[in-house]
Order: sequence, then structure tokens, then C-alpha cells
Amino acid sequence: MFELPIFPLGQMPLPGIRFPMRIFERRYLDMISRQMRKSEGFAIAQAQAGGDFFPLAVSVAIVDWDQLPDGLLGITVEGIEVVHIEAHRVEESGLIIGACHRVGEAASPDELGDTSVLSAHWDGLTEVLDQFKSHPGIAELNLPAADTAAALGWQLLQLLPVSAAERQKALCLSEQERLSWLAATLDRLSRE
Repeated sequence: MFELPIFPLGQMPLPGIRFPMRIFERRYLDMISRQMRKSEGFAIAQAQAGGDFFPLAVSVAIVDWDQLPDGLLGITVEGIEVVHIEAHRVEESGLIIGACHRVGEAASPDELGDTSVLSAHWDGLTEVLDQFKSHPGIAELNLPAADTAAALGWQLLQLLPVSAAERQKALCLSEQERLSWLAATLDRLSRE
């Protein structure tokens, strides 16, 4: 078990995916400053209605930062691994600190080579992802090549229009289970 600052958002980057953020609240500016000094990241949790958040989150590393033209702090984070937030406390500043443990495999760029090789069985999913990546709005994300089962699964899960509750279920699946779930979900979505 370890502690991470929690940043609830409407969406979160999945492992291996970069995500731009604009930081303006004092509690998060202070958190980013502190985490950068310590060369540590934080966790992004999918927000729920009523100010709560889902228990499965993604730990992220801060990979870039810049002062934006509007004076706000811009950062780019990269999803590292899925974490389960067992409990949390709220500091006086309003910052949430979560007691977390790791769920499943890590998918940082340094560790993607350790994940399973992408088999031809998933060529249909690869074609769908390639179609997504050809869309101008998605092309701006500069997603890396999806040459492993983990990368294919995370990228498709990031892009598919599924509910937050469905995404939570898929977060704790193994790579092959996630790909099977994605194939079934794509089939379901194509019939709706």
C-alpha cells in the first residue's frame, strides 16, 4: 500500500497514453510543484456525480510542463498503471490523498516490452484503432504505435465511447481479457 495525491477528472489517461492538463486551482498547483520536486506523479481518478470518484484510477507521471499564454500551468502526464484507491483523506487545502495498491500490469513506455506480443488474432481491433487514429481530432493525441496487446487494449479503451462504469470493469482485466471485452463491446456498439 502506498499514498498518492488524487486528481478527480471527467476522464483519465490510461497506461501508456499522454494527456494534457490545465492546472489553475491552488491545491493542484501546490501538488504539481511538490510532486515535480520529488520526481513523483499522482493518480487521476474518474469523477462521479456528487463529487465522488471511482475507486480504480491511473497513476501518472508528469512528462512535460509549460506556462500557457493565459497564465495557467499546462502539464502533460502519461498514464503508468492502474491503482485501486482503498481509502482516502482530504487535507486542509482540499487535496485528496489516497491509500492505493497496484492492479495488474504496469504499462509505462520502459515496461511495454515486457507485455505480451500482439497476435494476428486481434487484427480486427488493430484495424479499428487505425481508423480511429486517422480522425483529425484523435491524430492530435499522437498515440504511440500499438504493437503490443497492452498498448492496443489501452488505446482502444481510451477512445471507445463506453460508460465510466464499463471502463472501470475493463481496467482490472488481463491484457487478453481486455481485448476480448473490447471485441465484444465493439460488436455491441456496432449493433446499437
